[in-house]
Amino acid sequence: MVSRTSMPRDFAIASTTDVKPIIELIGVHVAELAAHAPELPTLFLPEFAIVLREAGDISSAPSILRGHARAAQLVADDEISGDLFGGTVGAGWLLAHLEQHAPSPSASVATSLERLDQLLLESVAEVDLADPPLLGHWDGVAGWLAYAIKRPQPRLIDAICALLRRLATPGEAPLAIYWAERNPVFGTAVETGLGHGVAALLSGLAQLPRHDQAQALLAEATRWLIGRIRDDGTAALSWVEVPHDASARIKTDAGWAHGDAGVALALYAAATALGEPAWQARAIDVAVRSTRRPMEDYIQPPSVTISHGAAGLMHIYQQLYRATDLEVFRAAAVRWCEWCCRAYADAAPALPPPHNIEWGRTLVGGHLGVAAVLASACRSDAPSWTGYLATTLPPTDPLL
Repeated sequence: MVSRTSMPRDFAIASTTDVKPIIELIGVHVAELAAHAPELPTLFLPEFAIVLREAGDISSAPSILRGHARAAQLVADDEISGDLFGGTVGAGWLLAHLEQHAPSPSASVATSLERLDQLLLESVAEVDLADPPLLGHWDGVAGWLAYAIKRPQPRLIDAICALLRRLATPGEAPLAIYWAERNPVFGTAVETGLGHGVAALLSGLAQLPRHDQAQALLAEATRWLIGRIRDDGTAALSWVEVPHDASARIKTDAGWAHGDAGVALALYAAATALGEPAWQARAIDVAVRSTRRPMEDYIQPPSVTISHGAAGLMHIYQQLYRATDLEVFRAAAVRWCEWCCRAYADAAPALPPPHNIEWGRTLVGGHLGVAAVLASACRSDAPSWTGYLATTLPPTDPLL
């Protein structure tokens, strides 16, 4: 049984006083990293800029401009890479975001983004169905869709939805079966999570309630994923689903990339966009069950990051709290916020290691993302960067 809080609500789950020392600690670390740009991941400076822009600190203007310029440089390059986290498409999303908040948008940047729109449109048209692209948010079609929605670019949205339909045409089986990829353990399999799987596509398609083809795709994929939910055990979903083999399962883990909490958020967004209250209830049930999983049930060692750890769960549960006003999600967000804060307090004056040090200097895999989520924990409204993580709530006034 879950209970609703009284209305109206402030959806902040932490006080600035509680998290400010940790944000400042991370800020010093990140500023030191930013001084060594040649050694940084491709999108570090633009990601740093959107976090600073969200914070609204006027003293951060030089770093925001530096990140803005770096994103513009990447988008203007001749080569196009489809990765949202590390490629030209990601630079385009970040640049479009920074331009939306810039005091005076740049004509040259507008031209570069229009050129990227066209290049991506051509790439989508040239996809070979015999060698289909990856589908995830991180490095595939869901990331392309996130960029197209951010712009927003109707022709590109149409082309991506048409591609998804082409990828789903071989037969009568559920659509998501044809959104299958090679998995190193099970062979052909469908990933479910926000980072690399079907959930990210649900999240994107849910932002397009006036787009008929998007809604048809969304309904088919949501019905399929709802049908994969198990009522036994603590994990409602498998990390991957193997066509025609219900026994093949990999347990979902903590965080944003593969966790069932993130899938539940995407299912809730999809059910809301489709006007399906029974599916909404199913999504909430999956999310509530995920709050009851013990830490030892998750990936080890525990991580502070968005991708595989506490920051990702904190953000997802706060988004679910904002969406549903259910106390169980506020409590879960607070619990992970406190866990994250303890990790930093216990490691002081150093920082706890990210899950994977090789990509720990990114928004999803490092301390920068933790700072962004902690800052948003103090806010009632959702941060403006949720589209970058496929965690946007259903729109109340859709553009398309």
